Amino acid sequence: MGSKIVAITNIVIEPYWHLHIKSLFDSSFIDVLSTVVYYEEAFKSSIDFEDADLVVVFLNFESLYPDVAINVISQRITYNDVLKDCINKCKRLYSFIKKCTTAKIIWIGFEDYFFRNDIICGTTPPFDGIVDNINSTLFGMIDNNAFVDLKHLIAKIGISTAYNIRGRHRWNAPYSKELFFCMAKEIHKQYFIHFGISKKCLVLDCDNVLWGGVLSEDGI
Repeated sequence: MGSKIVAITNIVIEPYWHLHIKSLFDSSFIDVLSTVVYYEEAFKSSIDFEDADLVVVFLNFESLYPDVAINVISQRITYNDVLKDCINKCKRLYSFIKKCTTAKIIWIGFEDYFFRNDIICGTTPPFDGIVDNINSTLFGMIDNNAFVDLKHLIAKIGISTAYNIRGRHRWNAPYSKELFFCMAKEIHKQYFIHFGISKKCLVLDCDNVLWGGVLSEDGI
């Protein structure tokens, strides 16, 4: 069975994206063609969505709004400006994808651990929890599709393990191989759930497994 996964992103996700997607799906005997479309080009690339089985949206907040902290502090913009603009961008992209394809959409939420707000202010939500507010809106927006909580995935492996600082500054590739593997496993799970091929029944030999003896002969 062949499938096509299209990833829309605004950061560099290779080589880890293709590496982990292929390894997980190949182990499930599913041949997957993985295509990466960058956010700036997404609205010009509708043909890439035509035969897609799955569309994964993975946008990075820091890349969408570089120097956002400096701009807010210097009062060039406000938190509310960023909140509204980000939600409008996401809504526009989501509507565009739905016009191009009927494929399932997996939207990977934003995260704000990169702010390192704890160094200055302690463990308070950075920027009045703007990322959490955006994620909450996106979760309500994507109706029957899947929203993946990236902050939860980062929490699983730890902040220090999730980031690639060198990659972030050199190639706009902020995340580690370990985090991409964690994301790929979640995408693999959502794919199986959507297409109804996840395991739903476990059959055991109950006698001398769930209980001692042979129930029909020995009685309860």
